[in-house]
Parts: sequence; structure tokens; C-alpha cells
Amino acid sequence: MPVERNISPIRRFKMTLLDSRRFHIPFLLVVAFLTRTGVWFHLDTVTLGWRQADLSSIAMNYLNNGFRFFYPQIDWGGAGPGYVEMEFPIIPYLTALLYKVFGVHDACALVIPFICGIGVVVAIYLFTRRLCDSAVGLVAALIAACSPLLSLASQTLLGEPALILCTVLSVHFLLRWTDSDQMRDLVLSALLAALAALLKLTALYVGLPLLTLFIVKLGRGIFRSVHFWLFGVLALLPVLLWYVHSHSLYVEYGNTFGILSGGYNKFARSELLLSPEFYMLMTKRILLSVSTPMVFVFFLFGLFQRPTKPVTFVLHTWTAALVIYTLLIAEGNKDMIYYQLPWLPAVAVLGSVGLFSIFEGMGRLRQPLPPGRQRTAITVVCGLLVVSVVGVAVRSVRVPITVLENEARIRTHAEEVRRATPEGSLIVVATSYGNGKTPRTIDTPPQMFYFSRRQGWYQALAWLTPHTIDSLQAEGANYLVIFDGDVENFRSHTPLFSWLLSKASPRIAHPDLLVLPLAQKRAQ
Repeated sequence: MPVERNISPIRRFKMTLLDSRRFHIPFLLVVAFLTRTGVWFHLDTVTLGWRQADLSSIAMNYLNNGFRFFYPQIDWGGAGPGYVEMEFPIIPYLTALLYKVFGVHDACALVIPFICGIGVVVAIYLFTRRLCDSAVGLVAALIAACSPLLSLASQTLLGEPALILCTVLSVHFLLRWTDSDQMRDLVLSALLAALAALLKLTALYVGLPLLTLFIVKLGRGIFRSVHFWLFGVLALLPVLLWYVHSHSLYVEYGNTFGILSGGYNKFARSELLLSPEFYMLMTKRILLSVSTPMVFVFFLFGLFQRPTKPVTFVLHTWTAALVIYTLLIAEGNKDMIYYQLPWLPAVAVLGSVGLFSIFEGMGRLRQPLPPGRQRTAITVVCGLLVVSVVGVAVRSVRVPITVLENEARIRTHAEEVRRATPEGSLIVVATSYGNGKTPRTIDTPPQMFYFSRRQGWYQALAWLTPHTIDSLQAEGANYLVIFDGDVENFRSHTPLFSWLLSKASPRIAHPDLLVLPLAQKRAQ
């Protein structure tokens, strides 16, 4: 007992966390759930957003057109079937199955990202517990649970929570294999790495931390190891097969999400990589959305700590892989904030490592802090973590409303279009968004199509001419739809607007919504 009384407050704090390990996962589940509860009061925000509308439309087309898994369909493919080159469509497919069982409700679209978002928190705990210990794992998982970006992504129909879950579990199981030599762990790691890359090809960055674990385990014999090559086949062959098939859909039907070529280009441009604003934007998002400034400081401190054992070097190569990913996919990272979510596992784990390194450093000082000050330091940090949890809980209620107001307005316009046009009508949606792009390089805005439950074509206003409209009408287009600020701009384009008015009277002619008939609906 005298020995116990001589233990420093910092050491006692960590021992308390270690001794309470049986409560860690239940506690993390509660925290992760509470930081996402706001969405249950605003389920109408689950499918709002560009990417969300695309995935939702694919799920609806699976439901309505038969569950042909290998042939995902979007709504902006014109009069054709809309088969599209995209990532592995497991999330919209499972969402469609939920629709089939429970009916088409926004809550069904929430199930997969919500569960995967909570799963990320638990997976980070399991991985960090094995790599370091359960105390470091608990803090790392709490950091992840308090991430505003993970919380937001878990409350809307995005594939990123599932992607991050697969990458963390893949590294976790390979780390476990380095200790257990169990083939089951190796195979699970490979299949999860494959699923991550299938969900988004950019997830191949996880190959660098995985390679690090193989080098630690096998050393110079890595290329002579059957296990290494088996892992490579299991992880990469499914990815190759899917994307070859997916690209064939693009070649035949011309629809793509911009996976490799065609459509929206997510890769780096020299002028972007030379722009200081790009690096300031990435830093700001990691500081304020992926984590917090306090956590980022701990992350940097942990990053420059000497690895305590060879396997912990995986955290450094993981970070290096993320830097490469961010630079290589610079355009995507600039345009879409959820592209920074892959940073979360490394930031959370190294942030926790850095925090405990600081605590332990206090105890190793030539003149250690008095026990009272040690207790104060622990209290302040724990208080800040609690404040983070509360802050995310509040923000999770407010962010979908404030950020997605524009998307909600599009949904309202789309519902008007659905009421004003017969079912089965083909529409042409025109906005100013694509004025600086070409039909082969644009990323098509899907929201109007999805929420109006209509299919058709997207056209930038700059592309519209009488000849273009006549060509679309010949293909079966029934209505031209223009909305928001583009209505006034289009009205000011007097010759084309007048020409369309001479053909038919508008179905809707509001200041922020214009629906013009192009032709009578074709006989079914």
C-alpha cells in the first residue's frame, strides 16, 4: 500500500484507464452514438448533397429496376439505361435492400454510414490497443468519436465511414497477424483492403502502412514469402476486376463518376500544388474539421516521437501515405471536405500517443511537476475532451441544417418539377455550374434528377443553343428545367428564351424555377 501512495498522479491516471478496460468499448459506443443523435431529428438531411443524391438514385434504381448488382444506374444518363462507371456499389445496393424490406425512408439510407461511423471509433480503439495499450486506445477512439467531420459523414449517405472502417480494420488484422501467424487474420486484412479500394480507388494509400507491417514481419524475405503474394492477389485482384468491368460501362454508355479518365478530374494540377492557398485550406480542415487544434498539436508531438518498437513505425508511414494521397488527389481534396476524412485514424492515434508522451515527459523532468499541478494538467485535458464531445453533439444537430440549406432548396424545386410533369417524363436540367467545362469533363449535378424522380440530361447554360435543344428533343426530352439564380440569367438571354416560349407556354415560371415544355410526352 505505501507503494501505491507514492505513485504520481499521471501514472495513477494511466493505470486507472488500464484497469477499467472492460468498460472501454461500451463507453465508446455510448459517446459515438450521442455525438450523432442530432440526425434522428433531421432525417430529411440524410440524402441532401451532391454525392448523397447520386448514391440515393442508384439505390432507388436498384429497387425499381431489379437488383442487378453489376449494373448501377444513375438518373442523368439521358434516354438510355444510365449504367455508370463508379466505385463498387455495395452501399447503394444494401440501401436498396433496406428499402425493399422497410420501405423507402431516409432512416434506411442512414443505417450503413451511421453504423460504420460508430464502427470506426471502435476499430481505432482495437488497433491502438494492440499497437500501444488500452489507455492510449481509449483516448485515440475518443478523439475519433469527437471528430466533427466523422460525425457529419456518419449522418448522411456517404461511403467514407465504410471506407475508413475498412482501412483501419485491414491494418489492425495485419498487425494481429504479425503476432499470431493466423491465416485467418491475413485473409481478413487482405479482403478488407480490397473492399476499401473497391469503395474508393484512392484508398490504395493504405498499401504503404500494410507494406510496413510486412517488412517488419518478414524483413528481407518479404518477396520470397507466399503470404505476401497471397495478400497481394486477394487485395488487388477484386479491385482490378471490378474497375475493368466498371470502365466498360463508361466506354459503352458514356456515364462516369470520374474514376480514372473522363468526367470530373480529381488529380493534382501543377498550379494547385504550387498554390499556398491549397496547403492553408488542407491545414485548416484537418485542424478544425478532422480534429481540433489541440489534438493536432498532440498529433505533431506524437509524429516526432521515436517509435517504441518496430511496428509502431506503421503510424509514420501511414501519415506519409496520407500526404502522398492528399497531393496526388489534390483537386478532389480541394473541392470536397470529406476527402480529408482518411486523415482521422493517423491523427487520432498519433494524437493520443503524443498526449501520453507529454504526460510521461512531465514525470521524467529533472524537477518533476508537483502532484497538484499534474492533477491540474490531467483535469484540464479531460475537461477539454468532454467539451469536445458536447460541442460535436451540438454541431451534429446544426451542421446539416446550416450547410445544406442550398440542397434543401433544390429539393423543394425538384418536388415542384415532379408535380408539374407527368411520370416518366425526360427532363433537361441546365445550370451555370458547367459553363467552363465540356460534356466529357463535367461532374453532373444529380440533385434535381433524384428529388424530382425524373431522368434525363444535364446541360450547362453555355451549351444551350436551338440546335442542342432540338437534338435533345429528338432523343425524347420533354422539359427544360432551370432554377435558382440561373432563371434570371436565362431570361436575359432573350433570343433563346423567346424561341422556347414560341414553342410552348411554361409549366412553371417562378423567379427561381422555370419549367419549359420541349415536346409532347412520347406514347408509352
